[in-house]
Amino acid sequence: MAIFVTGATGLVGGHVVNYLLQQTDILVNSADEIICLVRNPSKATELKQLGVKMIHGDLSNIPILNKIFNDYSIKYVFHIAACVSVYASFEEMFQTNVIGTKNLLEAFSRSSARSFIHTSSIIVYDHHHLRKRNTIVKFTESSPIGPKQRGKDIPYAVSKRIGEDLVVEFAKRYPDKSFLITRLGPIIGKGDRQMIPSLVKAFALPLPKLINKGLGQISLTAPLDVARAQVFLVKNGNSYSGQAFNIAKERWNFRQLFNVVAEYYNRPPPKISIPLWLFRLFKPFLHLIKIIWSKSEFIQTLLSSSALEYMEYSYEYDAQKLKNLGFQFTTDIKNCILKGLQAYDPEKLMVSKRIKRKEIN
Repeated sequence: MAIFVTGATGLVGGHVVNYLLQQTDILVNSADEIICLVRNPSKATELKQLGVKMIHGDLSNIPILNKIFNDYSIKYVFHIAACVSVYASFEEMFQTNVIGTKNLLEAFSRSSARSFIHTSSIIVYDHHHLRKRNTIVKFTESSPIGPKQRGKDIPYAVSKRIGEDLVVEFAKRYPDKSFLITRLGPIIGKGDRQMIPSLVKAFALPLPKLINKGLGQISLTAPLDVARAQVFLVKNGNSYSGQAFNIAKERWNFRQLFNVVAEYYNRPPPKISIPLWLFRLFKPFLHLIKIIWSKSEFIQTLLSSSALEYMEYSYEYDAQKLKNLGFQFTTDIKNCILKGLQAYDPEKLMVSKRIKRKEIN
């Protein structure tokens, strides 16, 4: 028996591979029973150290996908790979998140493999029509899904919705196999390339950090809990094939997040807050900044459509459906953030240097 993992060099994928080697719910006799499709071998240093089997290729290479299923006794597929780049066009998103997913589903369906778990995102929900001002908007798995037409929403959201439809379609066509969908909330921790870098860089800037006193909330999850939840689901996946499950632990507000960053750098937490009405007034200007600095990864991430939404509204992605099956979230979010900060800036220089220059001036 073997396990096939896509996206293993990423934040979630790396934790899934590590957890597969530690857990006992799915039998893994040796590391080389885990087969990882790797697009860029130079980013696979940790996978090499773990001793897993790596195959160079991507989801567009149908012969390689077929060969993997033919050469190995694959039982479980963890499909985590996705295009998430803030610079990617709709065509690039569609090629990976839709066509790539379809290629993998077809290869899986032709094989003797039994379980396919698809990693999606809470971005698929229709945030625009359900939100209410100054309230927490709660999403369950039965909440409405957003538009699936190009140009009606950000490319990533549209592509993930279409990808989910493919999984549901294959679940209906192959009832003897298990197809599951997991919708991940914002992930934070060691290896996070978006939220933690943005928090650190924003903390170092001499600008107000808080909107509406920093009370806007988001549901955060540790990557280890995502790995645990996915393994938990595939173990008994046949009983709920074709269904989707939110994976999101608990709500944090931006004041709490910046307080942890301040604690790490031994600096006072931010106190200046911009009223919500003023933030909404300046939103068109922030969108203009995104256009002007279109090549700045920091600007594009900090002022992404999702980030601006989180600053203005509070969202909760309810995971009660998963909990009702017996799953429990166990990873402490604060410790996860601190470990992420330690990995991102171990010498604590990214904030200290800027603040020291400000103090000297």
